[in-house]
Formats: sequence, C-alpha cells, structure tokens
Amino acid sequence: MGRITAEAKVEVRNRLLATAARHFARDGLERTSIDAIASGAGVAKGTVYNYFRSKGDLFAEVIAEGARQAVQRYEANPAAGLTRDRLHGLAEADVQVVREQEPCQQVVIR
Repeated sequence: MGRITAEAKVEVRNRLLATAARHFARDGLERTSIDAIASGAGVAKGTVYNYFRSKGDLFAEVIAEGARQAVQRYEANPAAGLTRDRLHGLAEADVQVVREQEPCQQVVIR
C-alpha cells in the first residue's frame, strides 16, 4: 500500500467538508452523525477522525471554510471607490458565495 499524496489528503479533506456541510445544513448538528458523513464522503469512519478530532471540530471547520470562501470573494471583488459602489459589489459577491456554497451557508443561517 502506497503513501497518500498531499493532493489526495486535501481532496479527502475537502470532500469531508462538503459532505459535512450538506448534512449539517439538512439535518442540523445534533442529528448529523460521523457515520453519515463518512458514508457520504466514501471513506471509513476512522478516516474522518484522522482529519477532525470530533464532530464539533468538523462543524467549526465547515463554518470557518465558508467564512474563508466569503472573504476570498470579497477580496477578489474589484468594486472600489464610492462607498455605495463598494457595498453593491460586496453584496453581489455575497450572493455568489451563497449560490455556490449553499449547504455551508445554510449551516450558518440555520
């Protein structure tokens, strides 16, 4: 059995975060199980714990990842100058984040 590459680890981690976000958005923190997340991500339950110490840590990372993505969108927004223009640009970026990251945003809203 070969070693897992850094790229493969990132891919598994991202898959776990995306799967967890969908489950947390749909079922909430309490009703979401690590078993369901592992199954949905196509990994063993123990693999989840290789990446995250607990369901709470995974939940916190889902929220943090959503925030990082929102910040990246805002920073990439070329809107500058007048405050009104900048606010409009930021609002457009936020709507785009919500559309693209719907499960994560639902977790935050829920």
